[in-house]
Amino acid sequence: ARDWSRTSTSVRTHGPEPCASTNSATRAFLKTRILDVRVNRIQGINLYCHWIKDNFSLNIFIMEASVVVTNRKARHEFHILETFDAGIELSGTEVKSLREGRANLKESYIRIQKGEVFLVGAHFSPYSHQGYATHDPTRNRKLLLHNREIGKMQKQLDVKGMTAVPLKLYFNDRGWAKVQIGIAKGKKQFDKKAAKKERDILRDTDKEIKERYR
Repeated sequence: ARDWSRTSTSVRTHGPEPCASTNSATRAFLKTRILDVRVNRIQGINLYCHWIKDNFSLNIFIMEASVVVTNRKARHEFHILETFDAGIELSGTEVKSLREGRANLKESYIRIQKGEVFLVGAHFSPYSHQGYATHDPTRNRKLLLHNREIGKMQKQLDVKGMTAVPLKLYFNDRGWAKVQIGIAKGKKQFDKKAAKKERDILRDTDKEIKERYR
């Protein structure tokens, strides 16, 4: 019988000879590890940002919407049936004036002309720290809406007795100036009296509750 223990054979000490399938598996494994590291790094950055926000209460992460001007007369004179939020084209001094609260919607209204929407009659006072440059306080200002929204507004305004009024000027949570538009129908005299009576009742009720639990 042959003694196999004495047969000279080459012994491979580093595993099987590499082949294409082995290289592919190795590359796939390394790719998975790299992706895991990147995902963990991104998650770590997000957790760090949340930790900063929770521990230091930084306001740079979240901006809250802030109302600058409201048109109280519109709520008194009209039934508001639907609202739209539109952007508004303003100059630099107009934006600064609005941030100071130096705007007024009392005599303003909305006009649609040749497929474009304008805020007419709104008053933006001159900016308090302006130099030589200024703006026209009562100029017509273009509002920014999608064509679909403009078409919907126009269809509603074609109905007799309907109108569009600005309800408020505000800055949204991204810091952009916006106008809220209301599609409205005029109130009759008895509607105004009923609304006033309801407000008086609510005011008296709130006053009584505060006095009772003072």
